[in-house]
Amino acid sequence: MKTFTTPANTTPATQHFTFFDLETHWDEVLHNNYCFIEQTQSWPPRIGTRRIHAAAAFDLALAEDGTITCERIASWTMPNDGGEKGVVEGLFTHMRAQPDGTCMVGYGSIAMDVPVLKLAAMEYGLVMPTQLIASAGDWKEAWRPHLDLGLAIKGQGKTWHHLSEILVRLGIQANLLRDKAKVGFPQAPNEWHELRSHVELDTVLTAAATLAWARSQGHAGIDPATASHALLQWWSRHGTLSPRFVERVGLASDSLWRRIGSKAPMLATVD
Repeated sequence: MKTFTTPANTTPATQHFTFFDLETHWDEVLHNNYCFIEQTQSWPPRIGTRRIHAAAAFDLALAEDGTITCERIASWTMPNDGGEKGVVEGLFTHMRAQPDGTCMVGYGSIAMDVPVLKLAAMEYGLVMPTQLIASAGDWKEAWRPHLDLGLAIKGQGKTWHHLSEILVRLGIQANLLRDKAKVGFPQAPNEWHELRSHVELDTVLTAAATLAWARSQGHAGIDPATASHALLQWWSRHGTLSPRFVERVGLASDSLWRRIGSKAPMLATVD
């Protein structure tokens, strides 16, 4: 089976990915200033008033035969990493450290994540990673330097699918996805720990959806349920899990394993 859409002599044996996710909140001062300038009451607050308080990145390699290598996962939060600037700087540094040709993948990232990252970079005098500023027209490989999975699935249609809708179809328990879109701004250390678990899990779930989409497009000969189980198992050993997520991930993994049956995961892990 052909793994990538590039010609055979240019197809890489392994494609590297970094799945990223942000957690943001709207800044009351920025919002009030905008309303004062425009002499209007804008609600909900505009994208330009959002600040980043947490981020995560999950690195994965996909071999031509469908073997998955989970490489590393990292996350940053405002209290532990020097405020918004530190969170953004940490994510940018992580992205720059990836091998040439690594595809940065988000879900809805063109509409939300990248615009907010651009504004933060402008405010703090940071240079964005080339993967987030390169023109798609300049990228000749099958995988662009930045892939918005939500946009890729939407294609030319009008319907945007929630990531949770896709994940449930892949066999991931709804209980693991519950309250996924209702994460508030943490007020206590244990809440920041919970948030770190949440933002890391989002990158793992985006990876699961991306692998299923890649399979549907003929890119990789992997089983989506098997891949999802393998990713959750790896994160449970190497990620930051709060007690609530330990329980939920365990139940979700067991459910996927029952769905897989006797099929064994094709997974190479980096411990």
